[in-house]
Amino acid sequence: GARWPEGTIDLMAEMLTEGTKQHRGTAFAAAMQGHGGELKFSVLADALIASGQTLNHQLKPYLGLVSEALTSPEFGSKAANSLQKRWSAHLKNLSTRPTSIGARVLNRVMYGANHPYGSPGPTMQTIHKINTRHMRSAQQAALSLAGSTLIVVGDVDSATLIETVRAVFGKQL
Repeated sequence: GARWPEGTIDLMAEMLTEGTKQHRGTAFAAAMQGHGGELKFSVLADALIASGQTLNHQLKPYLGLVSEALTSPEFGSKAANSLQKRWSAHLKNLSTRPTSIGARVLNRVMYGANHPYGSPGPTMQTIHKINTRHMRSAQQAALSLAGSTLIVVGDVDSATLIETVRAVFGKQL
């Protein structure tokens, strides 16, 4: 069986920007904004995508916050409950759209329930079964910076970028 309820990875990804052990709760968003940065995590069937932006001179503190989000998320219960309510409303909306229903059923039939492409993310049956313990377990098991790909576009020279990435992430890469 599954290690955690279906859709746990999706909720975990959204929780990564809802506070870290160093910047609890809304302090994370405030720190990110203070550095002129934005950060969002999204989930594909077989990948976690982090996307964001910051100002050139804020690259090091920005990457520090990205590292915090990936390696030491807070997974606060208040933020998790709010996220579950938003997802429940979203799932209710999707349940009225034939194309959404069809896509979920087609992927499940084509790939099977135990394949990443066959999992539609959270469902109405699993959304409230997911707890912060599941999210923490998924984060520890599913996230590894080693082997990740970093793509940077903008006004930063490669030597400075490499030096900054090594300084921030060190042995995690």
